[in-house]
Amino acid sequence: MNNKSIKQFILAGDLGATNLRLALFDIANPQYQAVEERKFAVKEFNSLEEILNIYTNNLTVEIIGASFAVAGPVINGVAKITNVDWKIIEESLSENLKGIPVSLQNDLVGMSSSIPILQPDHLININPGQVVENGAVAVIAPGTGLGEGFLVSINGEYQAFQSEGGHSDFGPRNDLEMDLLKYLRSKYSRVSYERICSGLGIPDLYQFLKERGDQKESPVLANELLNAQDKTPLIINAATPEKDPDPLSYATMKLFVNILGAEAGNLALKVVASGGVYIGGGIPPRIIPLLRKHFLEAFFDKGRFQNLMETIPVSIIIHPQPALLGSARVGIINLIK
Repeated sequence: MNNKSIKQFILAGDLGATNLRLALFDIANPQYQAVEERKFAVKEFNSLEEILNIYTNNLTVEIIGASFAVAGPVINGVAKITNVDWKIIEESLSENLKGIPVSLQNDLVGMSSSIPILQPDHLININPGQVVENGAVAVIAPGTGLGEGFLVSINGEYQAFQSEGGHSDFGPRNDLEMDLLKYLRSKYSRVSYERICSGLGIPDLYQFLKERGDQKESPVLANELLNAQDKTPLIINAATPEKDPDPLSYATMKLFVNILGAEAGNLALKVVASGGVYIGGGIPPRIIPLLRKHFLEAFFDKGRFQNLMETIPVSIIIHPQPALLGSARVGIINLIK
């Protein structure tokens, strides 16, 4: 990198199905503090380049690199966004940004890359476990969709890898979940974990339990849901009061957390996550009491490997923008290689 007295910045972005967040990071600031942070509604634009032109139009600082975490697989510098009809190409982004180097990574690679620099107050631990030095780390993140990723220590430095494990086939563990699978298969040709453990899936869980009749639906909430464009926040909000949560909403979120715990355990087994499991995404910080109460039982429930599972540390990420932070870190690392 060029040593100048003038401040130099990395442009970092976190592109999800709903929003794009952009920010600048001073490459000399070890605290990774974002400046010039802005959020854009993805549906209002036709491309990432269109948003970048708006964002950079009035900037007066020197940007020497860019890095973007995107919600979809990245192969050979090309990404097709999972829930948005955008194709993103590193080379095109670099041309749009006057030739500066651009790093494009899966959003869970971005989020996972933040873990080595997260501070204790960015995390809530729900299972202390026993951290194994240089052990693999698993990351699972329910938001609009369900992201999964992992980190492996290579020569003493953690490197993040992408996964599309959230789209793997849902495996029911009991009669209730078997009934859920049958219900969802009547609506969709295929049922993945993302169909359940995501903001997109929560209304289906609610409707499934409502039709089973185990809990009565609140007439007030029913009316709110009828007129809501996005039902998920209403269900979460109704489930999370400390006193007198809505019974049907609570049952919905309990089922959500049970299945999330089971899938997080599956991911932990696949990578032997002795370095820990981190729960990210937009939903977990809003349901911390539910996670404390219902996540670990399903996470531990792995038969002969239960003893191993109980040793794995589990933490909830409460940093507001871990994928943005991690993407900045990826961009800086790539600059100094």
